[in-house]
Amino acid sequence: MCIEYELVKLIGDEISKEQGKRKISFETKRKNQDKWDKMDKELLPQVKLIIKQLQDTGENRPEKISVAGICKILNLPDKRIDKLPRCKEELKKNMESQEHYWARELIWAVESIEKSGGRLNWKQIRNLINLRKVNLELALEDLKDMDESVHDIVVSLL
Repeated sequence: MCIEYELVKLIGDEISKEQGKRKISFETKRKNQDKWDKMDKELLPQVKLIIKQLQDTGENRPEKISVAGICKILNLPDKRIDKLPRCKEELKKNMESQEHYWARELIWAVESIEKSGGRLNWKQIRNLINLRKVNLELALEDLKDMDESVHDIVVSLL
């Protein structure tokens, strides 16, 4: 059985094209990786600044430091942070537990009520930050580590 030369040439050309596409896709991946590295370096200072701003709330209500929250501020899709290793590492270092966040909210609430001259009681705190008593009890340990005077005030209100 004899196979025609044209058929063999056609098959060989198709195989060569396929191998050429693979080579191009490898080069494209490398270029894309370079773009991600550049983006990672450019966004890292912004991520650090946002984290610092979220930690130093001042008179504003605290916001939780989380991947989703920072991605929202930067207008990035959630999964994009996985391709930015430096930014992701910085976020992991500064992420806080829910209990830690509640403790920061409690400190802010107590200071806010005292500044406004309002009457400090459990109901005022609850209305201001919408925190259940069960969750408050979970946050007491972190609160004690952060600000012992506020911890003593909150414990006396319970």
